Amino acid sequence: MAQIFSPLRHAGEAGVLMTTGDGITYRIHPLLACFTGDYLEQVLTTATFTGECPICPIPHDQLGAYVYNVPRGL
Repeated sequence: MAQIFSPLRHAGEAGVLMTTGDGITYRIHPLLACFTGDYLEQVLTTATFTGECPICPIPHDQLGAYVYNVPRGL
């Protein structure tokens, strides 16, 4: 993994120039594109309390009562 992501290390530290669709060029620092973690890492990253769901708006006392026909966001 270190070898695969080694080009991103320099880009994250020094930055790279990227142009938006309207022609403005910005220096960006791509540090974190995605995050994969177990439950404890998700709780720490999202600053939620242990026992709450870090990815859904279900209250703590209703975590086991899943409603199937409620529309979900992205």
